[in-house]
Amino acid sequence: MTAAPPAPATPPAAASPAPSKRRSARPSPAARRFGYALAALVNVAFWVVLHVWPGWQEASFLTAETTDVLPWVDAQIAVTIAANAVWLVADPRWLRALGEAVTAAVGLAAVARILSVFPFSFDDDGVPWDQLVRVALVVALVGTAIGVLANVVTFVRALRADDARPA
Repeated sequence: MTAAPPAPATPPAAASPAPSKRRSARPSPAARRFGYALAALVNVAFWVVLHVWPGWQEASFLTAETTDVLPWVDAQIAVTIAANAVWLVADPRWLRALGEAVTAAVGLAAVARILSVFPFSFDDDGVPWDQLVRVALVVALVGTAIGVLANVVTFVRALRADDARPA
């Protein structure tokens, strides 16, 4: 009788690298600038759709009370465009976090105003659109508030990190 060939040796499992406390690498400056320019252009396009063509009046689910929230929405769009324009020139982590906190705070005010005015009217097609939109707005409100706090923390941490670096 012949002996069975020896089983092939299995290689030891690769050890997973230890988690690093280092932040993930940021995209290249060119990629970031492209993103900032694109974000600004998308916001300009949104403003045009909202005010020029076709205009908010063409949306059948928006009511005349939309005019009560437009200044808040316009402020959000303007602040976002301005922040992205600033980041095109310079985007250290602290400035990025500050801009994100400011845009989120303005967004929070806009969502709160939209929720309080609720300029929507939906057809009664068996879907409770009013309740769904209200829930979505509350979720957006909570998420945006968390975003403001998170970006303020990031801003403070980035300032401390810059202070800790040797000159």
